[in-house]
Amino acid sequence: MISNAWLSPTDLRGGSTLHVNVGDLVRTGQNFHPHYLVIAMNADRAWIRDTQHGLDHVVPVDRCRKIEEGGAF
Repeated sequence: MISNAWLSPTDLRGGSTLHVNVGDLVRTGQNFHPHYLVIAMNADRAWIRDTQHGLDHVVPVDRCRKIEEGGAF
């Protein structure tokens, strides 16, 4: 069983999961910031870059939540 602490607001709403693609702005946690730009994807991993500090990370794709046009969920 997964704790609600690991779920995003999208998961809790029960709506469809937004697909993350290269070039999308995403976040990886419950807070709206920081934002990351998806640089590349391979299987279940995404290479993301922090838009404020320019730091790169490789994370599981399922941790990325696409930021919808117009702001927070």
